[in-house]
Amino acid sequence: MDYAVLLNFDASSEQTLNRIIHGLAQNGAGDTVLLAGLRPHLTLAEFDTDCYDQVIADLRRLCTRILGPIPVKLASAGFFPNNLSVLYLAPIVDEHLLDLHRLVNNTLEPLCTAFSPLYKEENWVPHCTVALDLDEQAFTASCLDLRNRFAPLDTMAVSISVIACCPFCEQAIFSLGSKLGTPAAQDEPAPVL
Repeated sequence: MDYAVLLNFDASSEQTLNRIIHGLAQNGAGDTVLLAGLRPHLTLAEFDTDCYDQVIADLRRLCTRILGPIPVKLASAGFFPNNLSVLYLAPIVDEHLLDLHRLVNNTLEPLCTAFSPLYKEENWVPHCTVALDLDEQAFTASCLDLRNRFAPLDTMAVSISVIACCPFCEQAIFSLGSKLGTPAAQDEPAPVL
């Protein structure tokens, strides 16, 4: 897919997650997540489009309609049974998160030439990747390491970004609740309304 929409966390949570990612990398998980250059996030959609400018305009408009940041509790750690090269943190999936996912996908759907089925509502497994491209030995060691590093984390999702894929490059970022869809403030999340 050419593009993805990411849900980004508040600065304090991002720092905590980056400490976990760096710690795992230093203890044998490798640096693939770090080299990707992406901030910790939940992916909401992956898609192709011939209407990029309209996607950006519609997502900007959507973000102005959202009242503010939404709480997201990263409550567990996991892996995909069919892909043991990935370790992630998983949120408690509540109505706020499902509603936001649905709004983003409903906004994108008419503008997409292709949409990854992994991010359709019935298939979506929200997760924040903390280690990637693990071999069997690194996977086992990283699971044990993550067990010692991670405790449930209350975060705030404060912005949505659009990235170009492979190589990853952030194209636009919109604060949730921003009146003009302006760039997200990294230090001070807007109040939850």
